[in-house]
Amino acid sequence: MTPIVRSRSVKILIAVGVIGATIGFSTLGAEAAVKPKGGASCPTLKATSPARGSSARLVCTRVKTKKIWVAVKAAADTTIPAAAADPVGTWTVGTGSSAGYRVEEDFSVGGTKTAVGRTSNVTGTLTLTKAGSGLSAKVAMTVDMSSLTSPESRRDGQLKTRGIQTNTFPTATFTADVIAVPAGATSGKVDVVAKGKLTLHGVTKDIEVPVSAQMNGGQLQILGKAPISNADYGIEAPNIPGFVTVQDKGDFEFLLILTKG
Repeated sequence: MTPIVRSRSVKILIAVGVIGATIGFSTLGAEAAVKPKGGASCPTLKATSPARGSSARLVCTRVKTKKIWVAVKAAADTTIPAAAADPVGTWTVGTGSSAGYRVEEDFSVGGTKTAVGRTSNVTGTLTLTKAGSGLSAKVAMTVDMSSLTSPESRRDGQLKTRGIQTNTFPTATFTADVIAVPAGATSGKVDVVAKGKLTLHGVTKDIEVPVSAQMNGGQLQILGKAPISNADYGIEAPNIPGFVTVQDKGDFEFLLILTKG
């Protein structure tokens, strides 16, 4: 789950002449340092890249009175993985997170439309621990259902007393104690299934939530979506006869933006 940094790769070699000794190193480990011979002028120095099997003329500079030459070669734009931070520890849900529902509504006039409700009032934590060659995750999140909004205010008003009845059941929670995270998860996006418990409309059920997670800068981003049935949670669809019928199955969705500490 490592962020990818787009940058112009710059390879630096340093040849230091001190009492006839030469020390060479490369920041990317790809170029071999070359010791100046017989006072050779710096611009004529060359170095060979064992990784690429090619040579390149280097532009060098003598730094004042010291026998130090710095050879710089600019390579083409390269995608370089940034150093992976240690993910082990507790991560906290923060700004940018959201959760809500997605469900189809069948209108008597106008056909089927997708209703989407969201809230940014999401709290929780995720704890990562080492488990063999991979990681184990424990998550707990709480959603303020009473703050759900959609593009249709009349729908939002109905859901306060009908359907998910947010006036009576203002919160929903999801918890999972053990989520297996495979080895190498810090090197890119990882897809896992979070098996846990969802409490919605006052009813708690076991649920499996497919999630995708990746590191982005200093943040851990987790996107999850799982199908749910109104009947499983004792939810009576807020239908309006002759106008709209809400389908029984919908999706519970969330985006978590977490920071460590």
